[in-house]
Amino acid sequence: MASQSLRCSCGHSWERPVPGPVPADIRQICPACTPSIQAASNPTNPSAEPVRSDLKPGDRFAGFEIVKPLNRGGMGVVYKAKQIGLNRCVALKVVAPERLQGKDQAEYLERFRREARAAALLNHPNVVTVYATDLVGSQPYFAMEFVDGIDLYHLVRKSGPLAFLESCDYIRQAALGLQHAYECGLVHRDIKPHNLMVTPSPLESNADRGARRTPTVKILDMGLARLDAAEDGLTEGLTCAEAFLGTPDYAAPEQAEDSRSVDIRADLYSLGATWFFLLTGQVPFPGTSLMQKLRRQLTGPTPLVSEYRSDVPPILDALIRKLMDREPSQRVQTPGELADAIAEYVRNPSKLPDWMADPQEVPLTVSAHPPGVTSICINGDGSLLLTGGDDQALRLWAVPELTEVRKLTGDPGLVSGVAITGSGKWGASCALRMLRQEMVVQLWDLGTGVQLKRLRGAEDNLTCVVLTANGRKVAAGTRDGTVHLWTLDPPGTPPLTMSGHKEAVTALFFAADGMAVYSGGQDGTVRMWDIESRTGEILIHGGAGSVRAISGDKNGNYLAVAGAKLILCDADGLIRSLAGHDGPVLCVALAFDGTVLVSGGWDGTVRLWRTSNGQELAQFAGHEGPVRSLVFSSDQRFVYSGGADGTLRRWPARAAAAARN
Repeated sequence: MASQSLRCSCGHSWERPVPGPVPADIRQICPACTPSIQAASNPTNPSAEPVRSDLKPGDRFAGFEIVKPLNRGGMGVVYKAKQIGLNRCVALKVVAPERLQGKDQAEYLERFRREARAAALLNHPNVVTVYATDLVGSQPYFAMEFVDGIDLYHLVRKSGPLAFLESCDYIRQAALGLQHAYECGLVHRDIKPHNLMVTPSPLESNADRGARRTPTVKILDMGLARLDAAEDGLTEGLTCAEAFLGTPDYAAPEQAEDSRSVDIRADLYSLGATWFFLLTGQVPFPGTSLMQKLRRQLTGPTPLVSEYRSDVPPILDALIRKLMDREPSQRVQTPGELADAIAEYVRNPSKLPDWMADPQEVPLTVSAHPPGVTSICINGDGSLLLTGGDDQALRLWAVPELTEVRKLTGDPGLVSGVAITGSGKWGASCALRMLRQEMVVQLWDLGTGVQLKRLRGAEDNLTCVVLTANGRKVAAGTRDGTVHLWTLDPPGTPPLTMSGHKEAVTALFFAADGMAVYSGGQDGTVRMWDIESRTGEILIHGGAGSVRAISGDKNGNYLAVAGAKLILCDADGLIRSLAGHDGPVLCVALAFDGTVLVSGGWDGTVRLWRTSNGQELAQFAGHEGPVRSLVFSSDQRFVYSGGADGTLRRWPARAAAAARN
């Protein structure tokens, strides 16, 4: 009589000498599985298979031959192994021997089994596939697809922060894998760079890669996954080991409060934090302890990629910030939506996406600083405005609604200039003072509204102040024609003084890399100061008259100067005069990408211009007096202006420009 060839669900193959009926669970007659099943039903059975110690290369275990250890985690050991029956390479995860002893044995076994069951539900190109399992034996294991590549954490550590489009591809693929998990009712709860594997490794040379496919992202480690479907039986029974689920550097705020109630939006937060790491090489909220990290996450402003990379496209900066919003309802709501948003950006990087749209494109006016607003600045993601006024007050506003967040306490004085970091965590101000010892730059904690520090060194009244986006450098101009520079990081760096203007310095801005500062003065000159060499170069002498304001774009293609006239200088040195205002121009701002600029004048109007040809695109009237300061929103959708009438106004710049085209 012919023998019967059989194979169980765990991958074991054998010959049955006498054919016969096969039970529904074929493992009941499998020579390899039967001892494990008996051991699970009677764990005290003295004939049960003993627990193995760590496996070594060449060892055979449940139909697998160990090649080498790959990783050791909290619950198990992962080996590269060969599945003997099918002659294929797998990643074999086995419960760590030490987890099979002690009072927490049942808890760790349940977590391991839950990971295997959760992973086995998924079948997607961007999720590691489970091949075989034994979850009831004396030493449970499961065999997975072996991914030959590198995880994103080690990729960044070896090659540095990634290119923008490369990061978009990896995050989009991860989002597609998470969408599949979401549709299967799973929440991963431990998305981080270490759990996103790229295959083949981008570090391989083209010769090594040959004709292999382009890199594919695979999601690893379902050890903390939660299944929404109650009938599946994967209930939450773990106790002490789940005091904090996830990795603090990447976990969503709500995960620290109640990991059992989180949904897919927690994974999207973690994916945003992972994206932040890919582009900066830094975790969003560094700290030396779990509590310190959580405190910074729950109380501090969400950091921006632009604080570390000034060349980041505003849309990507805003998208990562949106993913990491503390409020889940303000994030992208599903991984599929995120994948679509990234694909849309890659197709057309210049198109403003719908998710950045504001509800109303209409002018808005609020009373801000009676009797006049003197200075305005905006943080990196365009969510906060800091303003100063003749009422000797500083105020923080949420935009685009122009809702007052808080009034800063202390003694700001008669404010002449304000500045804010990219993150919006803190700001700076300067003021006109009577006493020399009070002629300082004041640093403010914008989260609490209290003064942090005073920067001294000026010998005359301070007229303007600026910060680098990362807050490491502060520059201020004085009435005696001096530019002062303080470096806050690294601490202890001596302050610098740069002289050259023959009259008061009235305007400043930093180059995108923070290595140079530009100044404008009442002497009609615009100068660029190299911070390292402390040398200055005159860029413009005359043309605009006494300089009131200056602005540059991120790429250094344009320099705009406001004074008796409004002039625009391009990278080739061509200077164009933009005529339109009736009287002096008091303020000017170039958009981040340099495509448009906005100006405010003594005539009370705000005007929008195209930089490529100097065309006036729009004129906004409403201020009852001179317009003293203005800024663009980060998405260039709005312009915010402050005037001598004490009002703060919002203007629909993008809509007006589109109507003119």
